Amino acid sequence: MKRISWMAALLLSCAAISLPRPAFAAPPATQAGAGASFSAQVNERLKQLAGSKQEAGLAEFWFINGPAAVMPPLRKAAAAAPAGSPQAPRLGWLLKTLEPLTKTRATAEKRRQDDYQWNIKTALAAYDQFGTKNPKWDAAARFAIRQFCSIHLDERAKAYDTLQILTDDLKCNDPLIVYMDARAIEMHPPIQLGPMVQTLEAACDFFDKSQYPAERKCRAMAHLTKVVMRTTAESINPQQKALDKRFADRAMELWPQAITAKGMTATFALDMAYEVAAAQVHFGVDRAIVVNAMLPDFQKAFPSSPTPLVFKGSEFIDYAWDARGGGTINTVGANAFKLMQDRLIVARETLEKAYTMDPSDAEAATLMITYEMGAQGTIPEMDKWFHRAIEADPTHWHQYHGQDAYDRKKLYLQPKWYGSVAQLLAFGLECAGTGNSRDNVSWILVQIHQDLSHESADPDGYWRLPGVWQELDLVVEPFMRAYPDVARNETMYTYWAAKCGQWKLADEHFKALGDRADPAIFGGQPALEAARTKAEQKAHPGSL
Repeated sequence: MKRISWMAALLLSCAAISLPRPAFAAPPATQAGAGASFSAQVNERLKQLAGSKQEAGLAEFWFINGPAAVMPPLRKAAAAAPAGSPQAPRLGWLLKTLEPLTKTRATAEKRRQDDYQWNIKTALAAYDQFGTKNPKWDAAARFAIRQFCSIHLDERAKAYDTLQILTDDLKCNDPLIVYMDARAIEMHPPIQLGPMVQTLEAACDFFDKSQYPAERKCRAMAHLTKVVMRTTAESINPQQKALDKRFADRAMELWPQAITAKGMTATFALDMAYEVAAAQVHFGVDRAIVVNAMLPDFQKAFPSSPTPLVFKGSEFIDYAWDARGGGTINTVGANAFKLMQDRLIVARETLEKAYTMDPSDAEAATLMITYEMGAQGTIPEMDKWFHRAIEADPTHWHQYHGQDAYDRKKLYLQPKWYGSVAQLLAFGLECAGTGNSRDNVSWILVQIHQDLSHESADPDGYWRLPGVWQELDLVVEPFMRAYPDVARNETMYTYWAAKCGQWKLADEHFKALGDRADPAIFGGQPALEAARTKAEQKAHPGSL
């Protein structure tokens, strides 16, 4: 747990709540095989396309999950392949699949890079110009800012320790550093909500008294309310509720200035807008009043972008659900249902306009999937928006950016809404069939099985049901075979084999991995060793 006693006199107490580590671990980024040049790897995979069905399948998987640099040699090979050769149709299919995918990946990556560059440059500049300086921590503070803003998750994770040294040992009380410390606690399982809220409150107090730019203050103060909503702190301590409301109102006051920050990306602006609005709604302000107050400044700052309309459309979807309530359909009165539909009409008109402005922006199409849920839209209509969304951005990184199109379609197809288990699994198999592990798409099938296991009367036994392993194997086996030198990939395969009761397979791969097995996949070394022992016992009963 973080040590925060140095600020105890400033802060109000809040009970700490530990949350479990997320159940789904995303696969690592595609890695090239060790010891071979990229050109040699490409040539080897091109040869495999002419081989057996299994060899060709692994080669296709490798190309689909490879970098953009595979495209020139792939085009050259396709142009040179004889019409009747076994390679020709496979190369044609790969090009047809990868040409649009490469473009949309590049667009999505450029947006991520733009977000990163704006965030890191303005954060460092803000610290240098307005930060609380001290020679004993300045270098470490800049280092921590770079770590925290990194687009590489491993690097961001390291910020937790650096920020703890800064705040606990060096007693750094710079607002930006204290805020990043709170966010690092938020991202570091098990989450300690009490210390996180306390640290955020300290950051907001320091920010409010500082000369830091409005966008940094506004985001921090709005984010505080988002965190507090996950605790019972306000119901326990009325003074804390008053303090949190003060910061929520201060964020709203700062909004007109914050949204004008030079060069701010649409992603940062939208995230800030959502949190400012959520803070106001949390304290009882009507959502439409909040949106109408914020929208003019948003549109003035982003006149040619669909982002302000995306904000309005999203908020009106939530506004519709505010009217409906969270109960089952038989608990929704006629007046509430009509009010919901009226608000959804505003959401639809706004999001359709946003999509028309820029079809390459996936946000509006993604939100329309949720609109179709509320409007009781048909599966074909929902699918239209789903495909528009993934054409704009085919990646599936919901654990970092909130619900994406895949998550929303998965929810739509749940039996309690408009689908069935059969339709859910068909969608999962469709995603697995893309072979796209790089963008996390094929892992949707694994997520669907996780969801179904949670709803089962026997969650552990679910994984040993007939057919479950065979479907998971469609995802984890090519992921391992395509990159045999990456121990993490084989560990992932071994984990799922053991979970599904495939003990001989699990034992075989545990032995092959030896001490190269990645403990993080199992949740730590003790859990890995327990699984290894169990696999050996189950695979060879009576031998131990």
